[in-house]
Amino acid sequence: MLKKCKECNITKSISVFPRSKNSFNKVVYLAVCKVCKAAKVKAKRESNKLNKCISKYDALEQSANAFEDDPRALKEVEYGRVVRKPTTMIYAMKKGDVFDD
Repeated sequence: MLKKCKECNITKSISVFPRSKNSFNKVVYLAVCKVCKAAKVKAKRESNKLNKCISKYDALEQSANAFEDDPRALKEVEYGRVVRKPTTMIYAMKKGDVFDD
């Protein structure tokens, strides 16, 4: 029996497709052949290995004094203060503070 692989679009024998049983205990063949699936797994492992190398532990970054606060925030009396300026001219004209920076 022949089946077409969804990954490489080549018609192959059904024996090269991995099989499993569904909830009705019926044998179901996967849509991707073993060769394509193995290539995908290999590529995924290599990308995970690269991600692991990139995300190595950096002692300076993870230290307690790694976060430097903005120097402008040191001058502010209230931390987290929000300054709201109007975004529309109509609102600004009603309040009377046009171009007040």
